[in-house]
Amino acid sequence: MKVSQVNRSVINLLRYLSDDGELLIKKRPHIKVTGKFQGIKRVLTLCHSPMESYYEREIRSIVRRFIEPMNLDDKTLKKINKKFIQI
Repeated sequence: MKVSQVNRSVINLLRYLSDDGELLIKKRPHIKVTGKFQGIKRVLTLCHSPMESYYEREIRSIVRRFIEPMNLDDKTLKKINKKFIQI
């Protein structure tokens, strides 16, 4: 996948997981995504590494660490795996 496709997929995933479906996205040197997840304001920074060769793997790891404290049920995790990037 291209970097823009990965970023779009991650943003859609975060929108799906957010409390109200709203995210604040700031595009400066990096893409900063801010939202409310389980009542807590959290921030995820994309475009961590511009190298396309391992970008998807790196972002997948970052997203896994981001959603791990949310303690999502198995049904939600399966839906995430089908609909968005393979987490």
